[in-house]
Amino acid sequence: MQAIPSPDRQGRRVLRLGVAAAALVPLLVLTACGGDDDAAGGGDVKLRLAHSYTEQQPQHRCGAQVIADEVAKANVGLSVEIFPNSQLGNDADRIASVVSGDIDMDIQGASALGAVYEPVSAVDAAYAFDDGEHLKRFFSGPESKALIDGFAAKAKVRTLGAWSAGMRQFTANKPIRKPEDLDGLRMRFPNSPQFLMNAKALGASATEVAYEELFLALQQGTVDGQENPITNIKALNLPEVQDYISMSSHQANSNLVIISDSAWNKLTANFVRGVSKRGRYADGGNLQLQIAKSGTKAWIFAYQRNGIIRSMGLGSVRSVPLALARELAGRAREQLARGIDPIDARRTAAHTQRATRAKLMTFKACTEEYHAANATRWTNAKHRSEWLSTLRRFAFPVIGHLSVDMIDSAHVQKVLAPLVAEKPVTAARVRGR
Repeated sequence: MQAIPSPDRQGRRVLRLGVAAAALVPLLVLTACGGDDDAAGGGDVKLRLAHSYTEQQPQHRCGAQVIADEVAKANVGLSVEIFPNSQLGNDADRIASVVSGDIDMDIQGASALGAVYEPVSAVDAAYAFDDGEHLKRFFSGPESKALIDGFAAKAKVRTLGAWSAGMRQFTANKPIRKPEDLDGLRMRFPNSPQFLMNAKALGASATEVAYEELFLALQQGTVDGQENPITNIKALNLPEVQDYISMSSHQANSNLVIISDSAWNKLTANFVRGVSKRGRYADGGNLQLQIAKSGTKAWIFAYQRNGIIRSMGLGSVRSVPLALARELAGRAREQLARGIDPIDARRTAAHTQRATRAKLMTFKACTEEYHAANATRWTNAKHRSEWLSTLRRFAFPVIGHLSVDMIDSAHVQKVLAPLVAEKPVTAARVRGR
């Protein structure tokens, strides 16, 4: 089992070293289980790690669980929640979810990952590797760099490490000692182009059955045999429905630990508090931390609509914590998904709020607020004072207590009527104001 070092970028060193360091332990030796059974948790970032194996298989006990335990021990504001037994979907569904960012981390065979980056499937080619140690040397050497970098560039998915759970072996209800023994047998192979090519090269008649459905397919006679590493054969209780295991060792089983770019780029509260260098730091999901030249920190929701890149402020770091910023960014993404521009929606909401507030304000409050807000319109202090004092004297006693939306022409007439005959000039001024 071999760890693949992951490149670091400025602004993520603490989080990424925590993830990578935690991943190294189970990836170094598959059989070296560490820690206790309960993963310590906590932290402001929770990563979801999915896989298709049972909790008794080494891929979980000595892989996924150790990752979760070591991440907790690293104390970098991070925790890992594990979803075994294909709880978050089958292989094809999970890799699509990692690419989209709906699942943070996954453990998959190389051939399944070929659905999003075809070249990686070659890792699962028949007789490509002599054994697990051979696969380890490949991933620890420079030969794998182009493959891993290409996967990251094309799928936006990073490979944290790779291991082999053993060589794949055939099982059936008769011995398989040579290629001719496969004649007439319906052999289950995983549903991926690479495995189907392997079957053809080995002379087998391939039948596609999902891993989760394999035991039932063998029990009901839908297929006659299958191939898997011994740990999987045992976990699925296949000896109950298969008489023979043939040690063909025709393929080194691969398991790659992958993480989505959006999860890899997540910020932590500790990082947000500590970082001071000017710039923008992505958290994923369009959310960015912006640090100005002055050192002030604010949240930005950056997106593109109709070919135009837009940025919407979500508030300062001082008043909006990381969790709330993510929640606000999530709401904005939902608006985009419904075809709504978040900035336009915010402006519309603010306009509506102002209009509603104005309707609820009394004439007196609205008048005084308008006078204060437009004080600079008057160059003469006397005229500025007279503007408000006239309304206070003649209008406020009649309509000052009424909300703006209740005032109609009859109310205005009630204010002006006593003035028209006795003080026509004052009436004109009050009406204009």
